[in-house]
Amino acid sequence: EKSVGLQPEHAVLALGGAPPKAQMAECRSPHSPAATSAASTAAAFPAARIYAAVLPFTSASFLALSAFTPWLEVDVKKSCPEASPDDVAKMVASRSALFSFSHGVCSVCIAGWAGMLSDRFGRRICASLPAVGQAVGYSLLALVVWYDLGVYYALAAWTLTGALGGTFVFLAAAFAYIADFTRSGGRGRAFSRLDSIMLYVACIGPLFSGPLVAAVGYAGVWALAAGMYAVAALLFATAPPSPQPAAPRASLGGWVHSFTPLLLLRLVSERRGQLLGLVLAFLLATGGVQA
Repeated sequence: EKSVGLQPEHAVLALGGAPPKAQMAECRSPHSPAATSAASTAAAFPAARIYAAVLPFTSASFLALSAFTPWLEVDVKKSCPEASPDDVAKMVASRSALFSFSHGVCSVCIAGWAGMLSDRFGRRICASLPAVGQAVGYSLLALVVWYDLGVYYALAAWTLTGALGGTFVFLAAAFAYIADFTRSGGRGRAFSRLDSIMLYVACIGPLFSGPLVAAVGYAGVWALAAGMYAVAALLFATAPPSPQPAAPRASLGGWVHSFTPLLLLRLVSERRGQLLGLVLAFLLATGGVQA
């Protein structure tokens, strides 16, 4: 062995023996390249499934929203045929604000608990339930339009779409689910893929709204959106469970402190001006300003 310059452990390998324990331990290490590659392969399937779930969810969201304001205008003109164009515009803006407020209040009240619910009951449940709520709400909205039941029944259906958290809770659970399956070094890429899907749909999806309304009507568009939400819920519900262990049961005080209005009040009372500014900027950017 000394004549050929081999170390004892190398000689064992050259003779066909088993590798040393230290090298075997290195191969089994979670930080080794082999282990990292295996973990990435294992995580590829659930992440791809969640991307597939986000695609119909966001498609349905932009498709349904792009058809909503034109339907309000049609409904106003039908109920008030003598109204002037300015009066129609004012009534459409007023009703749109009312619908946005009813949906937003429900979503905001639930959103503060999204993280705690996701940690306690799992990502899949906290993503599937908002998608189910959206599917049920849009199914009822399609029935309201089909049978011409009136704007207040439509308001009740629209409110239901936000009763289980809506889009904010769904996306929060989706991001948390992907983070659970992705190493910290790869989360930026995983999140950017998810953002890319949503931005692509935001650019392309609304273009199909007009042709679909012309082909199947508003009721048909919202029935289609309900079906797409149901697909998203099914894909998320049947995904592999998250490896993140369930969090312990939170106290009543924890639930109260996580209630969204109280969170904002705490930010004001603790004078966290910078964080409060970021929260308000996010709300304005995602919810828009009704005028």
